[in-house]
Amino acid sequence: GEATLVIKSLGSTKTERFKFTKGTPLGILKYNYEVKTLLNDNFVECIDDVCADGNYMWLFYVNNKTINYGVKRYELKDGDVVMFEFSNKDTSEK
Repeated sequence: GEATLVIKSLGSTKTERFKFTKGTPLGILKYNYEVKTLLNDNFVECIDDVCADGNYMWLFYVNNKTINYGVKRYELKDGDVVMFEFSNKDTSEK
């Protein structure tokens, strides 16, 4: 299949396309980025030294929907758009 990875951070947006036979959002993220995770690889703490803190966190979406379980557990499907957004906790409610 093919998936699109979008990373929104600090005023910039990066978009990449990936081909996969089997994969997870965490797997494609780790392909081109340095990633630190929390809670048994279920949550992203840092992407390329942009790290969550008391006010900001990495939000994770697939096809514009919040995924309520870990980034290593979701199995990618053909056409998925995976987005990681560095967002202020106060504005993260959609």
